[in-house]
Amino acid sequence: PEELARIFNPVNAESEGVFCFLIRNLQPAFLQIGELQLLSRHECYLLLDRRTSQAQIFFWIGSLASHDKKVSAAFRTVQLASLIKGAVHQREE
Repeated sequence: PEELARIFNPVNAESEGVFCFLIRNLQPAFLQIGELQLLSRHECYLLLDRRTSQAQIFFWIGSLASHDKKVSAAFRTVQLASLIKGAVHQREE
């Protein structure tokens, strides 16, 4: 759990709010919500919504993202769910 908390900083077991991560160099890079304007088809993102008692994780896998980014996004989604014990929601766009 300590390693996951480091990877997904600033998220921890008690964090509240909405958190966004961009997969960069196979690692989740925290983005301020204000930095996120448009989702790129070349990128992969994770979004954690902890505004209610039931945490939800959403992910975006861009259609033009590299295979490495796609795999990392899937792997990091599972890790984030493990860290916060939340539900993962998949929705194809």
